[in-house]
Amino acid sequence: MRGTGRVIYVFMVLGIILNAVSTYFYQQNLESIMTEDTNAAWYLSLGLYGDLLMSVAAVLSVATYSKNFPQYIRFSYWALLILVTIASLGDLDKMIRFPSIIYSAKGIGTYLNIGIMFFTADSFYLKKILTWFYSLCFIFLLLAFVNISAVGVASNREQLLYAIREFTIYIIWVFPFFFYQNFAKRYLNTVNYIAFFLLLLLVISTGSRGYLIIYFLLFIIKIYRQNKFSKSSGIMMFIGIIALIVGVYIFVVTSDFYQTIDSAVNIFTDRVSDDSRSGQLIEFFNQYDVGSILTGVGPTKTWNWSGARGPYGYLDNQYILITWWAGLPTCLIYLYLLACSLFKKSYTKVHVGGKIIITMWVLACAGLAIYVTVSSELYYYFISLIMGMLALSHIKPKKVISQ
Repeated sequence: MRGTGRVIYVFMVLGIILNAVSTYFYQQNLESIMTEDTNAAWYLSLGLYGDLLMSVAAVLSVATYSKNFPQYIRFSYWALLILVTIASLGDLDKMIRFPSIIYSAKGIGTYLNIGIMFFTADSFYLKKILTWFYSLCFIFLLLAFVNISAVGVASNREQLLYAIREFTIYIIWVFPFFFYQNFAKRYLNTVNYIAFFLLLLLVISTGSRGYLIIYFLLFIIKIYRQNKFSKSSGIMMFIGIIALIVGVYIFVVTSDFYQTIDSAVNIFTDRVSDDSRSGQLIEFFNQYDVGSILTGVGPTKTWNWSGARGPYGYLDNQYILITWWAGLPTCLIYLYLLACSLFKKSYTKVHVGGKIIITMWVLACAGLAIYVTVSSELYYYFISLIMGMLALSHIKPKKVISQ
């Protein structure tokens, strides 16, 4: 089995690398993609090849490791895959002509690739995979600040989004898992705190209220847990945070970077009173055909949204989106999978960061956060791994009867 695990690991690493390179070039060209509709770029094909490698890893993981998991996760995975396939039958001709649909937020390949969660049964190679995801957090964080520096004084929210959106989304969904760990090497804990506070500037720059809420919830939970286990370390950490904030403030107000930060804060405050979620849902339900609630309308259907000034295929609320295109049973099974991940009894030690991220994901899918969905993106591959890790903790250890 170790040999199979190594093969899966290689496929996953190659998939991660190709998707990371694709994410980089996608971020660097985000403005032209959004304004000029340049969807045939070579780096998008690179991401597609990465997703194909992830599919191979998912199939091998299901075949090799799924028997080690509780019944609920095996049932959920196969039920989701079957229901999504049924919902997609009417659009097979379009998927053949446009393979990228297969790995879109409404694609069969995207749900197939959730199967990488079964790879978490291989603890040896899982640690190595997690190291890749952790390293990418710092690479994307550095690249994000390079882009912010290049943008300079941003006059509107779009400029900052074009500079850092994809990097920020990845970091906020992946990095907290490691932020909640206490590393034996203490300098890593210090580095994680610094990175987490740098992330705050990225979150503010996106102008996303939902991500700011998620950020502070993550921070409050971290402080609570730190104080719970060690009051002295909690006090020292609090002093360190104050010193860091003061130091950062003195640095930015005396540098040219202050204008960029000031612009980001102004963009965020302008967004506070903006309510786009409810308006989107009202427009959507005015066009919704209740007759398709069980079967869904398929992955390529659209609805007319004034915010997109024409046909649009997505929603900020992911549960309603799944119900619309894949049917209510598909949405209920996905909710069942998330609920089991959070509330099933754990018999072995589970990483607290995993449950916290899944909790935030549940809220994000309900509309708290934007730019995220069930997808073939790096952040969702990581979330799939977290669901696998949580599922393993739900297995009751077998009792050994002494002779």
